[in-house]
Amino acid sequence: MSDKKKIILVQPKATFHGGFRSPLNLLQLATPLIQNGFDVKVLDLHVENPSNHELREHLEDALFIGISAFTGLQSSEAIKFAKIVRCINSQVPIVWGGYHPSLWHELSTSSSLVDYVIVGPGEQSVLELSNLMHENCLPESKVLLRENNLEIPSPSWHLIDLKKYLAKTLLADRVGNINTSYGCPHQCSFCAVSRVFERKWKAKSSSQVIDEVDFLLIKYEITGLEFSDNAPFINKQRMLDIADGFIKKGFNFVWMSMARADELNALSPDEWKLLVRSGFKRVFVGIESGDENVLHRIMKNEKVEQYIQFAENCARFGIIPDYSFTIGYPPDPIKDMESSFELIRKLKKITLSGTVMFYRYTPYAPDDSLRGIMKFPSRWEDWAEKPWNSYSLTSASHTWLKNSHIKRLRDFETVMTCAFYHDENIFPQTGSMKQLLAFLVPIARFRWERKCYSSPLELKILRRLFLSFNLKSVKFRMGT
Repeated sequence: MSDKKKIILVQPKATFHGGFRSPLNLLQLATPLIQNGFDVKVLDLHVENPSNHELREHLEDALFIGISAFTGLQSSEAIKFAKIVRCINSQVPIVWGGYHPSLWHELSTSSSLVDYVIVGPGEQSVLELSNLMHENCLPESKVLLRENNLEIPSPSWHLIDLKKYLAKTLLADRVGNINTSYGCPHQCSFCAVSRVFERKWKAKSSSQVIDEVDFLLIKYEITGLEFSDNAPFINKQRMLDIADGFIKKGFNFVWMSMARADELNALSPDEWKLLVRSGFKRVFVGIESGDENVLHRIMKNEKVEQYIQFAENCARFGIIPDYSFTIGYPPDPIKDMESSFELIRKLKKITLSGTVMFYRYTPYAPDDSLRGIMKFPSRWEDWAEKPWNSYSLTSASHTWLKNSHIKRLRDFETVMTCAFYHDENIFPQTGSMKQLLAFLVPIARFRWERKCYSSPLELKILRRLFLSFNLKSVKFRMGT
């Protein structure tokens, strides 16, 4: 039996531009390990930058080091970090988990950077692996696929300095995040969640969620809370019970979450009002496209008319929506893009304060429809090479997404954001900023009303000037 009980869990960088969240995945993973006698350290490379000497000390007497990664920039950073670990201490096993290893575990078996891969939810698999390694009884297979029978644990908050993650956002001044469920039963083809969790959904009880929020309010005095779940409203009654618990506890804060339009459209007026009384203020909804054909092809199972109804409900009950669109579906994205622009115009007319976010379609796993037009890496280490090392939700580039398409999208986005600066209330609107807005917004509104999006050079100049003055005061949104 090994005398090693120390486990290092690592969150590689997923962004270089801020907006990162507390590593709830690792904090929840750590809880059953701690309960079973293991000594866990969480190393989040967004807020820590250990030297090689410090890393050597972390790795000393470690049972293993666990690395979590999502495909793209984070998987690239994870591979770089794993190479450093191997150079510093080649004896410490490296265990991989998260979306990227779960989707691409078949490439891991021949990599010297991988000892084990946890596929899917990791609480039970990591605990079993830790016990086996502690007993010097190693699994025969690199790839560990286990049915997770454990309930979702509450985070071990003491493993991080949570104050470093509280942020001023569009929601509130001190915003934290929480995770109350994982997985999703829907079958959207573009989404990694349904693949990794095999369309299963598991959630914490309403009482567990209320207790966690109570802790955050008392210890950290949060004024806003973001549900980081992919699909918290799958069980509508659970969310209503959570909201009712917030009210009965007398919690004084505002909150936001993800949701599907059809889920919230199914709420009764009284249920909408209950959510609002509990502090529900913003909602992030993935619309993806204004093209019915695209929605059908990606198996979204929603209609454009449902998005209009959703906007009307938000306007009626005072909820601010954050609309998410994914641009660039193959083989020809232009019709999809123009249809989305038209839907956005309708949505903005209903909810002026609602924001619009554009993401670019990024395939995370091989798809038959992409054969011949998309080449994925054939080696684990190749994920750290171009173009995958720079992929993010907003910067992916593909052969079918032309420069003219990207320019069209950027021009539209420039006109839209400038036209609605007042309404979205992202920037301060007093003093010299008010004078700049007096020039910016009317020009943008003139273009917006006439659908003149092409080459808005005057807006780009004014917007760059405006942004330079407001860099420190912008309320960066925490996307879910």
